[in-house]
Amino acid sequence: MTAKKTTRKPKFGAPVAEIPEANAGVSRPAPYWIEVAEHVKANPGQWIPVRLDHLTPRGHASAVQRINAASRGQQSKTSKNAAFLEPGYEAAYRDGVMYVRYDAPAVAKLRRAQ
Repeated sequence: MTAKKTTRKPKFGAPVAEIPEANAGVSRPAPYWIEVAEHVKANPGQWIPVRLDHLTPRGHASAVQRINAASRGQQSKTSKNAAFLEPGYEAAYRDGVMYVRYDAPAVAKLRRAQ
């Protein structure tokens, strides 16, 4: 039996005038993260316990870091969660539970300082 020889051809996109900026570790958020951000923002100032069944405890702890990095505009070793890029979001992980809140007064204070 002989191996079938395949030819590989490159695929080209449409030409662009300039190369777009790199996304700096921010990718499109999953729909459930958008739902979390909207739910939390609808309850400003309150910590909302959030559990995602597909995440392990370590995954929840990692998500907290990405939420905080995104909201604070900080550098992150992994990535930022784009659903939380707006200032005011805060996350914490305590005893196996992830808590997220949107602190509207902190955002107002930040805007006044600018």
